[in-house]
Parts: sequence; structure tokens; C-alpha cells
Amino acid sequence: MGGGLFWLNDKQWARIEPHLPTGLTGPDRDDDRRILSGIVHMLQSGARWRDCPREYGPYTTIYNRFNRWAKRGRWCAIFEALARPGKDAVVLSLDSTSIKAHRCASGGNWGEHNQAIGRSRGGRTTKIHALSDPLCRPVVLHLTPGQDADIAAAPDVLALAPPMSALLADKGSYRQILVTAGAVRRRRLWADGRSAWR
Repeated sequence: MGGGLFWLNDKQWARIEPHLPTGLTGPDRDDDRRILSGIVHMLQSGARWRDCPREYGPYTTIYNRFNRWAKRGRWCAIFEALARPGKDAVVLSLDSTSIKAHRCASGGNWGEHNQAIGRSRGGRTTKIHALSDPLCRPVVLHLTPGQDADIAAAPDVLALAPPMSALLADKGSYRQILVTAGAVRRRRLWADGRSAWR
């Protein structure tokens, strides 16, 4: 195994393996652990699929697995299963960030999914709303066009939220929607200006 490559360790693989699809028709899949390690490596590096290191296998296999599973929603199912917290309710944080979309990212007439790309003063942008656990691991990710306000996406994000003991959010952006949704029982201000709702 070459240096600088990503490989799923035994603990990571033990968490992922039970959520992989089984009983599928067709030929047997190649070594899932090697292929998924290659997908993670390529997503982390941001390189072209064609530049995938040979240790992971043919780049076409890596790309085809990623692409087919994305179209069938298998990555979402795996992500949701792994992000599901344990039995205890935890403190979750809600915030968003805007990212600039590439100039050729929108305008296509193909595909059945809406693209969360909007126009704002900064150009074409997408906003990622994330609900994260105390270790900053995402529990819920929700995409909206860049010009949409945080307050508009809060109900959708919270509808997907697991049980929580408290919610940390920007007091300016999310306060009104949380108050009107009845999610606020007691508000506590933190020293850095964030609010905690219990």
C-alpha cells in the first residue's frame, strides 16, 4: 500500500459493512473495502477520477460504483445510518455556509433532481445547512440555493433531526423560526453570542 493513500481501517469498515447493499443480481462486486477506500481518497483529494491510484483498482470501477450508488440513493442511506446518534440525546449545532458553484455547474437540461444553485451578489452559490454533533460530525445536511435565508431551511433541517437535549444555533438566523415552531422552552445565551435552546 502506497503512502498518502486512504484505507478504511478495521473499525471504520466494521461500521460501514453492515449498511452495504446485499442480495443484488448480477456479477459479484469487487472488493468493497478497496473500492470504497478509493472513492473516499478521490473525494478527499479532489482529483479527476482518471487520476485514481492503481492500488484501488481501475478508475472506471471506482467512478462507476460512486456514480451508480449516488443515482440509487445508496450513499444517502449509508450516511444516514452512520450519522444516526446512539440512544442518548445529544447537543446538536445548526449553522450554514455558502459555497460558490462553478460557472458551468448550472443550466443543464438533464437530470431529474433540482439543483440547489441560486444567484446572489456573489454569483452562483449553494448554501449548505448542517446539523452537527459535539464532535462536529454532520448528522443532517440540507442544500438550498445560495440566496435562501437560513430561516427558510430550518424547518426542513429540524424535521430530519434526531432526538436532542439542546440545540445551538445563530440567534439572529434561527431564533424566529424556532420560537414560532414551539421548539424553544428556555433560552440561554453563551458568552460568544450563540444561543442554546432546551
